[in-house]
Amino acid sequence: MWTVSVSQLPPLHRQDQWLGLTTVVMVKRRRELWNGTTQLPQFYISSLEANAPRHNQVIRCHWSIENSLQRVARCHLQLRCQSISSGSWGSKSRIIATQRV
Repeated sequence: MWTVSVSQLPPLHRQDQWLGLTTVVMVKRRRELWNGTTQLPQFYISSLEANAPRHNQVIRCHWSIENSLQRVARCHLQLRCQSISSGSWGSKSRIIATQRV
């Protein structure tokens, strides 16, 4: 991960539209799948000061929330499909709604 203060860069495209922009962050994303591994850069813009450890923490936190929401959605969909096929969707949907709150 690299962080660079915007003041050290040439003007960014439409930079004036990003109020409070102070940092550009680049993360090398590594993704391993059954058929191979990819490694690509991913860029973020931030109003936080250029501090790689802090940005690392914030980005990891964001993606852990995103991934957990996707897991919940997949489980919910899987349970719904199973319940619809067995005819018991109504009772299970109330349990899921209670757990999500």
